[in-house]
Amino acid sequence: MKGRFTILTLMMAMFIMVSCDNNDSFDDGKLSEKQVPKAVLAEFEEKYPDATNVTWAKKYDSYAVASFTTSGQQTSGKDHTAWFEWGTGKWNMTEVEMPYSMIPEAVKTAFEASAYSKSPWVRDNEVDFLQRPDNTEALYVINVEKKESGVETEMELYYTAAGVLVKEIADVDKDNDYHDYLPQTPSDAINAWLSTNYPGARMVDMEREHNSTEIEFVCNGLKYEAVFDASNQWVYTKTDFGRNYASLVPEVVMTALTGKYSTSEWRVEDAEEFESAANHYFSFELERLQSAWDDEIDVYISVDGTFIERPQNPENPGGEGGNVPVAEDLLTFIQQQYSGAVVIGKEYDDGLLEIKISHNGLIKEVKFNGRNQWVKTEYDIYNYEDLPLAVRTTLEADKDFQKVKMEMEATETPSDTVYKIEIETARAEVQYTINAAGTLLHKEYDD
Repeated sequence: MKGRFTILTLMMAMFIMVSCDNNDSFDDGKLSEKQVPKAVLAEFEEKYPDATNVTWAKKYDSYAVASFTTSGQQTSGKDHTAWFEWGTGKWNMTEVEMPYSMIPEAVKTAFEASAYSKSPWVRDNEVDFLQRPDNTEALYVINVEKKESGVETEMELYYTAAGVLVKEIADVDKDNDYHDYLPQTPSDAINAWLSTNYPGARMVDMEREHNSTEIEFVCNGLKYEAVFDASNQWVYTKTDFGRNYASLVPEVVMTALTGKYSTSEWRVEDAEEFESAANHYFSFELERLQSAWDDEIDVYISVDGTFIERPQNPENPGGEGGNVPVAEDLLTFIQQQYSGAVVIGKEYDDGLLEIKISHNGLIKEVKFNGRNQWVKTEYDIYNYEDLPLAVRTTLEADKDFQKVKMEMEATETPSDTVYKIEIETARAEVQYTINAAGTLLHKEYDD
């Protein structure tokens, strides 16, 4: 009996091994060359005839991925990672590691003019170059990092060859394989809209979430984002003007802006144009120059030069939780943390994905890092009574506190909620920083 059981066990093991071999089993995704589809091998050999040190893997059940070096003049000895569609063999993307010295001058110029080229930021000497087909824009990814007050921050900066900064993403996973940047094909309707309105545009990225599609593209040196509904009908477009905003924004809008916010007192940190069937306005993020505090405000001006409140994005039929495409895990978090919230905007700010929501009558900015981890939520408070009782008790016990010219804001983090309250008295401006328990964390004067 024991001998028969052993023979049967061996036969079953051999059957399993043969079955697995026939089904192209993989060791942690690694492939032997004979397991790679012939269409992929043919495309690879045609595109990279000088490839050496080639290894293969299967990723996301859809791609054959080759890692190799080449003897080409520009990229000799550099690490390459090329992605091919498993079924068709079509090449989708190649990541090439190259030294900073090899990137285009336009990218160097743009980076070295940015704050990321200066202390405390430190640049990595290796740059990742993402080559992609058709009308999809190639990207140069520069990695920088800093350490302040014991906190380390890493940032990935995505530039086009012309030096347009299209993305800043903080604290991305160490093993980022750029899978999210594999090219996607917009619908025929979206392609037609793009060709008509922005001839020569090149795609940067595309997201499909909750019956909405968002495309990011570059055209004539500017970055754009456009959103379409479930029927592929245009909903709105946002234009990022970058450093050249003054020459691109209409004169009537610039006159209104500088007339109220003098350039000697305020600096424009960001300028954008927003256009839909219902709205056409410009958004400016301003920072006060002569202040001991981090004073920032958002200003909205219509195309005719009139100051306005921030309009809500137009309704996008079929969208869940709002009208802006938002990843499922992030939308779930927002719905759980802020019940009843409506998503009204999405953008990157200082490397964090900032999702603007309307919640309980307030506009809140919910921010996530490159790993889709919640970092913080910021919002202004307009009624003193909306501050927690513990915070009000601490304020009213302070000898300098008065209920005059108050500005209040809250910052929620996974560990605590902190409130900043600024008051302006006849003698001085005072800023309080108090946590939710009512502990005074900081008090500062700005005479």
